[in-house]
Amino acid sequence: MLNSYYFESVIDKLSLAEIEVLNTMTKQSAINKFSALKKKELFEEVELTETSFRKSLLILEAINFIEVSAGSRNHLLYVTEFGQQAIQNISERGNV
Repeated sequence: MLNSYYFESVIDKLSLAEIEVLNTMTKQSAINKFSALKKKELFEEVELTETSFRKSLLILEAINFIEVSAGSRNHLLYVTEFGQQAIQNISERGNV
């Protein structure tokens, strides 16, 4: 029960920009390394300033809601299981 409460409190702290990034990635089915989005492609999809976009990525990666797969010139991004659960919880509440 405590873990569920903690998870919900983390979700409640997400900014609109972070939710927008998560939601866009989920809608694009970027949920694993094979379907990951290039950072540049994601930036073009969301309506955020570059600063807000970068900040959102840093926060989402720090709380393990997204994964950054570096290995080529392009950084690839995808939503983790935690991020998928978070966006599902937010959608169920009617916040997306």
